Amino acid sequence: QENTIGHLGQLASIIRVHGVNEVVFSGKDVESKDIIDLMSQLDHQSMDFKIAPPESLSIIGSNSIDTSGDLFILNTNSILKPVNRRNKRTLDLLIVIISLLTLPITLCVQKMPMSFLKNLFNVCLGKKTWIGYAEMSDETLRLPKLKPGVLNVQSHMKELSTDPELALRLNMVYARNYKAFKDLRLIFSQWRKLGS
Repeated sequence: QENTIGHLGQLASIIRVHGVNEVVFSGKDVESKDIIDLMSQLDHQSMDFKIAPPESLSIIGSNSIDTSGDLFILNTNSILKPVNRRNKRTLDLLIVIISLLTLPITLCVQKMPMSFLKNLFNVCLGKKTWIGYAEMSDETLRLPKLKPGVLNVQSHMKELSTDPELALRLNMVYARNYKAFKDLRLIFSQWRKLGS
């Protein structure tokens, strides 16, 4: 339109030229997928992002993107935080140690004992994590990177949903509000499936 200074494709240039340090996205005019992609592409670490939801007077969020290519997380307790990354890795190794100490019993209860042993070593070497993201059909969405999971955030469901929107919502909630005890609870509730 006449009174605008550019379009979304020029956002990075506009930010650089005008020294912008905060961007507010309109949830009514810009699709959530496009908002996520734009926030992940902008590599300004001091940049603050907010989202004005449709039909709302409030504005969501006021956080800076942590690293280039990572998804902006609205909640302060995101998986991007170094302390949460450490907690997740510590929990992975703790489960490995517990499994090794109780190996004869653990192998007996596993549905797939040989696959469990393989997963055990992959987690120990940092190639996998016990809990990962649910599979999504849209690979263009940039969630914070995690190792492939032995289990995923949908593993506790009796029937795995094929709804891509549900998988996306579960993954985003997991990424933006990570808690190690939730991983632990899921691992123990699905203990027999650690060889899947």
